[in-house]
Amino acid sequence: MLASDLPCEILINIANLVSFKDKSPCSLTCKAWQAPFQEAMLNEIVIYDQKQLEEICDEFITNDIVYQKNGQYMRYLYLYGEFQASDEQLHILQQHFRNIKYLYVKQARISNFNFGATANWRLWDALVELQIVLDDVRIENAERKFLDIMSCLPRLKRLELIRHTWLPVRLRFTLEDFETLHEHLPQLKNLSLSTDLTVLSAVDMIHITDVSPAKGLVFFDIDSKTTDFRWLSYFARKYPALHTLRWATCNNEITLDEHQDEAVALFKAIPTGFQNLRIASIRSEECPKGEHLIFWRSFCPSNIPIKHLTCRPYLSKNTPEVFEEIIKTCMRSFSKTLESLSIKCRFIFNTPFTITNSFNHCPRLVYLRIGYCNTSIELDVLLELCASLTNLRLSRGRLLVSSTASKNVSMCKLRVVEIHRSTVSAETLDYISSRCKKLDDIQLKNTKVIGSIFQNTRSLFIDMSGTRFERFCFENVWFSTLEDDENGSSNLNLIVISHPTIDQQTTDTLNTIPSEKVSPKNTIEYTWLYSSYKKDNNNSWSSVNWRLSKGQANWARKYFRNFELKRTLAGTKYSFDSTVEITGENWKEHLFNGFTTLKCGYIANLDVAA
Repeated sequence: MLASDLPCEILINIANLVSFKDKSPCSLTCKAWQAPFQEAMLNEIVIYDQKQLEEICDEFITNDIVYQKNGQYMRYLYLYGEFQASDEQLHILQQHFRNIKYLYVKQARISNFNFGATANWRLWDALVELQIVLDDVRIENAERKFLDIMSCLPRLKRLELIRHTWLPVRLRFTLEDFETLHEHLPQLKNLSLSTDLTVLSAVDMIHITDVSPAKGLVFFDIDSKTTDFRWLSYFARKYPALHTLRWATCNNEITLDEHQDEAVALFKAIPTGFQNLRIASIRSEECPKGEHLIFWRSFCPSNIPIKHLTCRPYLSKNTPEVFEEIIKTCMRSFSKTLESLSIKCRFIFNTPFTITNSFNHCPRLVYLRIGYCNTSIELDVLLELCASLTNLRLSRGRLLVSSTASKNVSMCKLRVVEIHRSTVSAETLDYISSRCKKLDDIQLKNTKVIGSIFQNTRSLFIDMSGTRFERFCFENVWFSTLEDDENGSSNLNLIVISHPTIDQQTTDTLNTIPSEKVSPKNTIEYTWLYSSYKKDNNNSWSSVNWRLSKGQANWARKYFRNFELKRTLAGTKYSFDSTVEITGENWKEHLFNGFTTLKCGYIANLDVAA
């Protein structure tokens, strides 16, 4: 078969795989190749600046002739640069690129002057996806004009109208506006709106019960400054097939929603509301304390089978009790179906609390992320409640074990643990070694490890020999005997990480096959580190690690051997002095504080910043 005889479908696939610089000569190979390769070559265009926009729109520029001739092949148009497009220029783009299906307007600004006077959005009726940032649009009766634009785009399946919450002027949609929007866009599946929701009127409340459902919509993202939570019952009736809900409110007014009791009653009157919902992401910020709870009191308790929940209640520092109430409310409704849960606050609470006290039995939960809450997780309690948990991420908190923790329990399924800017007890790391045999990825970053030392050896010994890690990330880790220490007298600056060089698990598997070869001796590798710790202004810290040379490591070993015998002499020479700068050269000056031994199992990849 000759190249010119290849079917058009195959040529289109080839054209999409060929690099951009090779598409042009390929289009000249033969007549059969011209259309597929030209279409692939001009499939998309990205406009980055004013000059490029003006060149395309100027009918006397050579490039314009190219676009007039080949614009029919364009499918993607990106207006990404920091420039302004006038209504007339928008109309020229519409004339050039009539067949585009995807339009993205991000940093570019659409001129407010004569908005909608010239542009003809019916020329873009093939659009299936539209994303537009409206931050700089200031036009009168904007809602009506944008709804008029939507009436020209009946094929649209994805719509994003973005206007950030920090802007004083935003779109305001009524219930009638939503009804009009869906009349214009019958094929809509994904809808993202940054718009305020008007307070529902008495007439609206009558219409809510008999709205015509938009059965095709499966994704809805609403970012609103207003908080009339009665809207929730409207969306529950309007979007019966909804799979993903993102709900964000930002309301800094001191008044509490006067319709909160009605909002709760309305939603509970819809027994089948959101029955197809599987993913929910809820954010509330700058709200009065009680208003953070209104959404959850409306949404819960319910029988919605949510699998993936993201909770972002951005509360003030002195309201941990509100946060705890939100967690308990979520648990009462979703604990049996949840597979992933992400919880994050913006401010660290002044009063620490134990979040596992608010948890219920979550048999399906496999992923848990908790951040910026100043909360404690009792790992043994968590693993009992969440037997399927495989991935745990904690930031700005504490990972501990309860006073009743027992190592004589069944093995857990935990595979990944990531700890950031948190505190971990040495006892917890010991517990992980005995119970989390499947753990293959542990990351300790900007984390403080607290434990007690043996006085006769001045050693904090952490036994993680029961582990087998594919990766152990050890970055900016602070070892100490006290959680709060202003002058650093409890710091343990010397760290020893030991682990076998041979993976015994792999060796045991290989030994099941008869062989005359003798397995090599499994030696232990020691990594000696010396760390300096420095607090910064925002209650965080930084550290610098130095790897000790073989000679330095041997010196340290001798120093700590028979420590009791040397302590009298060492106490006068090496007593802690907070004025001494810790550097790679004066590491001996701080040995009297003691050292940390981290005894691990096999580590395939030890990632230490030193």
